[in-house]
Amino acid sequence: MDMKKIALLVMVIATSLINVSCFSQKTEDSSKDKKVKIDLDIKGWENKDVIFGSHYMQKNIFLDTVKTNDKGRASIEFDSTLATGTYFILFPKKSFLEVIIDDNNRKFNIVADINDLMGTAKIEDSKENELFLDYQKLSYSNRKKMRSFSERMQKNRGNQDSLKVINKDIEKFNTYLNEERDKYIKKAKGTFFADLLKSLKDIIVPDTFSVNPKLNPMQQQMEIRYRKYMYYKHHFFDYIDFSDPRFIHTTVFANKLNKYFTQVAYNNSDSIAHDALEILKKAEGNKQTLTAIAKLMINNFENSGKWANEKAFIAIAENYFLNDKIPSPESFKQKLQFRVNIMKKLLTGEKAPDIPLAEMNTDKVFNFEDIKAPLMILYFWSADCHHCQQFTPGFYDLYKKYKDKGLKVVAITATNDFDNWKKYVADNGFTDWINAYYAGKNYGELIMIYDIFMTPRLYVLDKDKKIIAKDLDLKTLKWFLHERLDK
Repeated sequence: MDMKKIALLVMVIATSLINVSCFSQKTEDSSKDKKVKIDLDIKGWENKDVIFGSHYMQKNIFLDTVKTNDKGRASIEFDSTLATGTYFILFPKKSFLEVIIDDNNRKFNIVADINDLMGTAKIEDSKENELFLDYQKLSYSNRKKMRSFSERMQKNRGNQDSLKVINKDIEKFNTYLNEERDKYIKKAKGTFFADLLKSLKDIIVPDTFSVNPKLNPMQQQMEIRYRKYMYYKHHFFDYIDFSDPRFIHTTVFANKLNKYFTQVAYNNSDSIAHDALEILKKAEGNKQTLTAIAKLMINNFENSGKWANEKAFIAIAENYFLNDKIPSPESFKQKLQFRVNIMKKLLTGEKAPDIPLAEMNTDKVFNFEDIKAPLMILYFWSADCHHCQQFTPGFYDLYKKYKDKGLKVVAITATNDFDNWKKYVADNGFTDWINAYYAGKNYGELIMIYDIFMTPRLYVLDKDKKIIAKDLDLKTLKWFLHERLDK
């Protein structure tokens, strides 16, 4: 099997994990009339398509497309039941509106002018959606305010006093947002919209914390910052119920978890894996939400996902899917077990699997185990990989800076297109480190041994050839090398 086919096979195995999810829109109670009918009257949108869709965790699912008549009118109709949740009405390349559909909101009208959709939109015959639309208009204006905070932060990155002022302004603004949400929650009491808004509330951290008076002022400030962070982290999910299946058909779970794992969680693999399991425990009260959240997590913790974290991926796989706590097709479990087996051998702290390699120009076979160095990097890359072409020059410069301090790099081609690889290395002058190729019987074995489903991949080894870091970006790698070799 050639290299491209093997790479494709690995990608199929990885991406197939993403596709094992159910997108059923049907609810459980059919005793009531749950037909959906949304009449549209959109000025300036005559004889054009309108797309109706559902949110499902981090996905948007297109459910239907209707065409307006020459007066801009159309009806979105569903005879089958739709699950409670937030849905979107999309006017392609123009704008969109969101609506709530549940037992109390299935038949209503929307009137608007496409040239100012948000400003002119009106919803009739659905008090809950009228409130939801008002809130969307408020959120639209608030997003502009949040962008202005980001711009101020960028302009004042080096000015700590200004950053303190901006952070105070952001805290005040978050307080304002929570107060506005509370007003709408009160107006919409007893509705799904009210519960939706409760889940969006941000945590207000107390202004003051008692600290040891014996600490010096700087230590006290550090202690207060730490306590504020821990308070925010521990209370981050106070307003969300992970066992409520209505939120599956919204973006709430996905957005909340994405913010937590990208902005709040402590950046440590073991800590993140622990947090992921704790969150899933909160969802165990409902099989539907548990399944949806676990699949969302395992997809994002996959190496190609937004939160790439192998320990969290393995923890969720073993604690929920492979032990049948979440029943899954046997074919899915086999693929998942395959991925877990590979990942476990490549976790930080494990000894890097030794493989036979051959030097590019001499074809002399060697094992990297025999190379003595305080730090060694195994760099798997491809000459025709766009990301590799961006990453390799900067990485090579770092290597040259630290090679006299003991750094060794074995740059291994991830494909067996040797002619293209040799030409690219020569043309770009990447000749000073060890350029090598896999010398085993089947080049595809390299993909399986080192989990090279994507390139570039980078493994940092200590003097005992144990993996101490992996897949670092250039900025982090620069800091990493400085900490260990600039002594």
